[in-house]
Amino acid sequence: PEHLVPDALLDWGQEPKCLEILVSEEETVVEQAEVLQRNTITVLPGTGCSIDNLETIRVDDQIDLSSKYGKSTNVVGLQYQVGKKNGALRLETVFGMADGYRMRVLLDVVPSVSTFAVQSPMVLALERRTNTVSSSGTIADGGGLDGRTVSMLLGEKLRQSKTFAEEKPLEENYEDQGITHVSFPGNVSLAYGWLNDNEWVVQVGHIHGNVRRVLSRQFHVAGDGLFRFDVESWTEDFVPRS
Repeated sequence: PEHLVPDALLDWGQEPKCLEILVSEEETVVEQAEVLQRNTITVLPGTGCSIDNLETIRVDDQIDLSSKYGKSTNVVGLQYQVGKKNGALRLETVFGMADGYRMRVLLDVVPSVSTFAVQSPMVLALERRTNTVSSSGTIADGGGLDGRTVSMLLGEKLRQSKTFAEEKPLEENYEDQGITHVSFPGNVSLAYGWLNDNEWVVQVGHIHGNVRRVLSRQFHVAGDGLFRFDVESWTEDFVPRS
């Protein structure tokens, strides 16, 4: 958002295409329930002396892990409620990558027979693990988070890589038998739609070379009018659609 960017960067057309985030996570037990404590710090862009004391926005989340899929695997799925009014469900898919990197894909759906669809915005985050011990989001406490520290935490690969806004998807979007297939930067793919009158599916994929890893969630309309869902994952050959 432009209101988070200093005027000096906007005036010279140097506004960043994305913002850096620092994420701390720790699994714990709260009231006999397994949860993920996540602290997300968004680093705001600065200029001049402000680079030595960057402004940040911190968000703390407590994520229910009761429906976690894929523990101790390199493809993990989290499903948890994010809205009490409209019953929105957040689907978070995490693909483990080499050298301590991961791709995290977040999207929201509102289970409904009439309007079941993927909600916007959708979030893609390529992240690098810097420590096996959570800092609980304290890295920016009291100020003093500077540009040099943020650059060091990002690592060389993320500093030199293109932003998602500069990447081209690996294949074109298309529809097949009522299922919409969408390709995103970062080698991420999405397929969603109704399989029949009572089943809706959403599949998130990550492509590396000629292999696509897929995590699929299939929702079923139960007899009480509520939705139930099943989760599974697999790998498949990736051949770009011509």
